[in-house]
Formats: sequence, structure tokens, C-alpha cells
Amino acid sequence: MTFLSSTDFQSAQFAIGQCCLEKAREILSPFAQALLEIDAPLEMSLSLHFWRDTANLLRDAGMIDVAVKAFEAARSAGMGNDVTELELGATWLAAGEYAKALEHLTPLTVSNTQNAVARNLRAIALFESGDRQTALAEWKACGKMAGRYRYPFCTEPFHLALAAMGIEHFLGTQARQMPPELPSAQPCSAPGMTVKARLEHIDQAVQQRHFQDALAWIAFEKTQPKAQLATLSFLHAVALGEMNQWQQARQEILPALEGNSSEPLAWSFYAYTLIQCGDAESALRILDHVMPVGPDDYFSTYFRGCACLAQGKRDSALCHFQLAFCHYFFDTSEMVLLPAWEKVRAILTPKENA
Repeated sequence: MTFLSSTDFQSAQFAIGQCCLEKAREILSPFAQALLEIDAPLEMSLSLHFWRDTANLLRDAGMIDVAVKAFEAARSAGMGNDVTELELGATWLAAGEYAKALEHLTPLTVSNTQNAVARNLRAIALFESGDRQTALAEWKACGKMAGRYRYPFCTEPFHLALAAMGIEHFLGTQARQMPPELPSAQPCSAPGMTVKARLEHIDQAVQQRHFQDALAWIAFEKTQPKAQLATLSFLHAVALGEMNQWQQARQEILPALEGNSSEPLAWSFYAYTLIQCGDAESALRILDHVMPVGPDDYFSTYFRGCACLAQGKRDSALCHFQLAFCHYFFDTSEMVLLPAWEKVRAILTPKENA
């Protein structure tokens, strides 16, 4: 069969790292075609490591059928059955084939209830296929197994990217279907508090989903001399977005963009408001011009994944999400995915979060 050289492997890997999936598939195509045409048992002169790494590469390139065959070859070369079943489940999950994913993942969770990775992936498959309450219960169990951190997801970037796919798809659907929350802003005063302290209070109120409190303080702060209108507009837009008022959020953030052409966080969030308003194409054009500035880059990379997902480009979305977690693991998982997960929980279990 056609051999995959180390040069081609590295070139395809580099192309995937740049999210150039068509280029990666072009490089891998001769090997993939030869692999699909083989009916006899695959030659075992190639090592377990070769088949495992190649299967992962093919999966990242979106070449699912070939990746499945390569994982089966890895099983024949000595990869453990449970590990193979886990990888096959994750591969079908990446393809959006949730029933096939569950065929591989469910037996693993039955035979070993402490298999947190399998239970986590199964939760994603259940969530994506519509069985959300069972998925929430699985994620809650995974959080308990994680100990004091209570983190519900696996920490492997590929698995986190799969979780992001499910969560952002759900939130995008909710943005189009759910009525906005409309808490009333109450007047407030802040005698003796510094501007910095008041802004920190607003930021914390938004993060803790205390929107009525946040809106009251924003309204108060905007009346103060030398108010930091750009910062307040950004926080106001985030609060509106969290309340599913995306059209208003899109308008509110505009003052934060004026004169701040290189502010990655504000522009990335503006792109996210466009995605939730149904304009993923414009969002991608904006994100193309967001310059990476240190850790703030994780917002633009993650939101690019959201835009591709909204356009139905599942393999491209997964690639961008995976890059966001690979390059900025803590920032993306703690500052983006976890708040998105908390929002999902708040929507699906309102009594628990009242």
C-alpha cells in the first residue's frame, strides 16, 4: 500500500495546525485512498504508534472513515480494546454520528463506572442527541470524580473541543429560540467606592449572573464624571448577551470599539454577538482582522470555532476549538467553556440555580 512518509505526516500536521484542512486532506489523500481499498488484514510491519498517530491525524483532518480503519489497525497492532473503543467513540462523536459514538462508549461506562473519560464523552453524545438531563447527570458524576475541583470535563484538548461543540451548538439554538431575560435595573449608590472598585463589582456581578445588580451599577457608573464608557459598554454588552439580548448587545458594544481597532477582547466579543444574531460570515471577517495579543488570542480562536459551527462547518469548528484549548488551555477552559457550561446548567436546571 502507499506509504505515508514522515514528511507528509508533518506537512499535514502543520496544515491542521493552521486550520487548513483542505490542504491536509490533499496531502493525506493518496495514503487514505490506498488504506480504504485494502480488504485483507492490514500489514503489521507498521507499528502501533504509527497507526495510533496516523488515526488521530486523519480524524483531525476530518477523514472519519479512514480514521476508523486506522484505529482498527492500531487495535490489531496491540492497542488495548478499551482504548480503541474510546477512540472510535470519540471519532464518531467528532463526525456528529452520536448513535455510533454511543455504541462504543456506553459499554465502557457499564463495565467500569469509574471511567471518567468514557462517561464524559458519552455525556457529550447524549447531550448532542437531545438527552440533556441524562447528560447533565453524567457530567455531574464526572465532576464528583474530579475531586475538589469539580471540573465536569476531561482535560484533553480534543475532548474539550468536542464539549465546546455541543455546548455552543445548544447556546446558539437557544439564542434564536428563547425569549430574552428582562430584569429591571434598580437605582444604587456607592459612597466611598473608587472607580476601580465599582468596575470590579460590575464585572463580578456579570460573571456571577447577578444581572439586575450589574445593570444597576452600570447605569449608575455611566452618570459619573469621567466615566470609562468603553469599559462600561463592554460589560453592559456581555450582560445583555448573557440575558439572550444579542441584538441589543451588538449595539451596546460599539462604543467599546471606537478608537480601539486593536482591542482583541472587545472585537472578538463583537464577532460573537454577530454569530448569535445569525451573521457568522461577518463575524469571521472581523475575526480575520483581530490581531493575536498574548492570551487574549484564545477568545478569537474559540469564537472562530463558534462561527464555523454556526455555518455547519463541523470539522473546521472542531479544529479551531482544539487549537484554542491547545494553545491557551487554562484561559479557554476556565474563562470561556466553564461559563458557557454554567449558562447551559442555568437554562436546563433553573430551580437549582435560582
